[in-house]
Amino acid sequence: MFAGLSVQIFAQDPRPVPIEYLRPMKNSVSIGVRAVGGAKVKFSGNLGGGLRQLSQLTTDGQSFGTGFFGGNGDLPVVLPESVVLGGYSYPLDQISVFDNGSILRDSSGAASPRPADPADPNVADTQMRNDGSGSWYRGKVSNPSDPHYGMLQYDIYTLDSSGNTIPDAHTGQPVKTTKYYLPYDANYSRNWSINSREHQYNAADNQVTYGRYWTESAGNEIELEDGSNPGVEFKFERIVQRFKRFEWGLAATAGISEFNAKTRRGITVNLRGYEYTYNLSRPLPDDGSTGGPTYSADETEETTAAIGIKPNGYDEDTDKPENNYQAGGTAVDRTVDVNGYWQVKGVYYLYRVGPFIRIPITRQFSISASAGYMGAYVGSKFRYEETMTIPEVSAAYTTGDVVKNNQRYVSGYYGDLNIEWWLSTRTGFYVGAAYEKLGDYTQIHDERRVDVKMDGGAGFRFGIITRF
Repeated sequence: MFAGLSVQIFAQDPRPVPIEYLRPMKNSVSIGVRAVGGAKVKFSGNLGGGLRQLSQLTTDGQSFGTGFFGGNGDLPVVLPESVVLGGYSYPLDQISVFDNGSILRDSSGAASPRPADPADPNVADTQMRNDGSGSWYRGKVSNPSDPHYGMLQYDIYTLDSSGNTIPDAHTGQPVKTTKYYLPYDANYSRNWSINSREHQYNAADNQVTYGRYWTESAGNEIELEDGSNPGVEFKFERIVQRFKRFEWGLAATAGISEFNAKTRRGITVNLRGYEYTYNLSRPLPDDGSTGGPTYSADETEETTAAIGIKPNGYDEDTDKPENNYQAGGTAVDRTVDVNGYWQVKGVYYLYRVGPFIRIPITRQFSISASAGYMGAYVGSKFRYEETMTIPEVSAAYTTGDVVKNNQRYVSGYYGDLNIEWWLSTRTGFYVGAAYEKLGDYTQIHDERRVDVKMDGGAGFRFGIITRF
């Protein structure tokens, strides 16, 4: 009777079974969310430097060009055989390419609509084309009082289907159109262009200015700090020994976290380069043209302002194309703004190993602490895009979107302190604070540098635990 009563009373006892009567469970696993980590980042090195136009590059990426034909720059490079401009390929000694325009060497066989010059310019009335076009060379206009003095005169006859001239109905004279073109001059070119009439044409001196520009870094540094970002972790614990008031063991953790430091801002850099001034044979037409050749509205007269093929200040004896491309140029030295976007974004896969200690507070709550070694495999992406605009050049100078990947292993240490709430002898929740410290590393690309300090610091973690 007493035994039966005793069992009945024990079965109705709502109190939890004392832990000392349960089978000891020495293993536990937990999975949770972590908000620990982050990074301090410093961008430095050649920020904003090295921006230049592709017109200054050869096929192997080196600098070339000069203020006149055939220059090869200040670097010992292999020049391309030709330059492609406007869909046509020109030998390098026939063209000068600048950041804001070009000059193509003229020739006696210039392109249409000007017919080719005769082999002997002193011979008049020589049919220049035998294809039935009706173009006849009449020589240079020799009368100084003629507004077309010094120009080449061509009579273009209208021909019938048989190739014969057509008489005018009133005068009986062959129907023709007279056109005037600039004569060939080896010291000038009719084929040239500039980007901006406003910034490159000096009407007072009747000159145009070309330039080649590039940037040099002014030693800018950008420091950023990215705080803690969410991550996940998986932890295994093994109890080594239990004492009356605490237990200790070993813990191993694996997890993943990320960082992302980025900024978009302007920086000041140094603008370098050379500018070249060229004389024009006459003022530019008032039609807003930015080069040549140009013609009247009815195309009966060439209005081109021919340009000298060598810059002012060029010395034929000392300034050889193969020596330097500074010949005849004026050095540029001023500051400009570069708009940039810089980012370093990474993910690191971490592991931690170390001892832990757990101290029960009540039947449902306990405190645990752990400290030890920490390592991480970091995969990061260094990205930047830098752009500069200057009024002398219509096209922007830009690096484009540059991305450089990197992989590193870094090591450090950690410590955490947690409060555990046990819903049963097997299952519970934890919440706590953690401190992590990892090593630093550096990425360099195109002389641009980013120093990543895996600062870590304090953060929090929470999750669920189960014993087995």
